Amino acid sequence: MRIIKVKFLLPLLFIFLFTGCFIIDDILNTTFDGTTTNTTQNITTTNNSNVTTTQKASENELVVHFIDVGQADSIFIQLPNTKTMIIDAGNNDDGVPVVNYITSLGVTRIDYVIGTHPHEDHIGGLDVVINSFEIGKIYMPLIAEDMEPTTKTYRDVLQAIDNKGLTITRARFGVIIFNETVDGLTLKAEILAPNSDKYSDLNDYSAVVKLEYGAKHFFLLVMLKLFRKMRF
Repeated sequence: MRIIKVKFLLPLLFIFLFTGCFIIDDILNTTFDGTTTNTTQNITTTNNSNVTTTQKASENELVVHFIDVGQADSIFIQLPNTKTMIIDAGNNDDGVPVVNYITSLGVTRIDYVIGTHPHEDHIGGLDVVINSFEIGKIYMPLIAEDMEPTTKTYRDVLQAIDNKGLTITRARFGVIIFNETVDGLTLKAEILAPNSDKYSDLNDYSAVVKLEYGAKHFFLLVMLKLFRKMRF
């Protein structure tokens, strides 16, 4: 296990940019207490093959786990209100390793499941995740009928959702996933994109999530070009 200490000297605005073109070599677990803007924080990286060394959340901590799924994407978040969120779950073959990793944290329920867009390297393992945990709400973008995938991967996710009697909440601009106060600090997640009903590129349907805890803001997205298109 490697411990890397990082000192942030500026007001904290964290932007995590992910795309299938980027390789994350380890699981990156980042813990923030949400209370300061000038602080030294521990960033712990662990090898995905050794889930016994993963970091668990303490009370009132926000822990973001970037799970090693090669060039695919999977982000697991332990919220300071004890709830959990997953954004994507890698490729089809990544479903079981992602589940094993989350289970190693003592997690049995995922409150918020977000499938950013229906490409295999993002939702491939999502059916296994849905089948393996108690699930709260599921968010996915609504794809235009003429672009809706017909792949087995996409059908497997829809079938897993249906098997559990769940429904999909449309991921689109303006949707508030949660907005509450934890120990005097605002804890909020909202969806910033997609903001149109129709795109020519399936990647452009990708959900973008803004996560706020106290003075810290995170933009969680999977395509770099989406951030370039957005205006704040």
